[in-house]
Amino acid sequence: MLFTKSKKGISIYLVIIMLSLLSGIAFGLSFLVVKKIIQTREIGQSVKAFFGADTGIEEAMYKLYKQRQEPPFSFSDSLDGVSYSVLANPPGSEGCNGSYYCLKSVGTFKNTSRAIEASF
Repeated sequence: MLFTKSKKGISIYLVIIMLSLLSGIAFGLSFLVVKKIIQTREIGQSVKAFFGADTGIEEAMYKLYKQRQEPPFSFSDSLDGVSYSVLANPPGSEGCNGSYYCLKSVGTFKNTSRAIEASF
């Protein structure tokens, strides 16, 4: 009789230990899921910033080849919350190793910026 009374308390102790372990695993997994959701949102912002920078490069090439604008020149613009700024330099200027032109475009969306450099 004395032996069975002391075993009754251990089952409650084991249940508390098991629930604590399961709760810890659940909190850990939810932390990882929330972190991945935030990363996914930032990837979308990064893509928009990259395409903003790409738009800047395309516009600079249009100015160089269609409008015959000579470097150095710079400009910036914004479209649907994505902004970009472009700097075009002639060959031989500081940091320009290209034979004809060097272009640098920085696209920004919310708090994310991406840059593209082209030299040719």
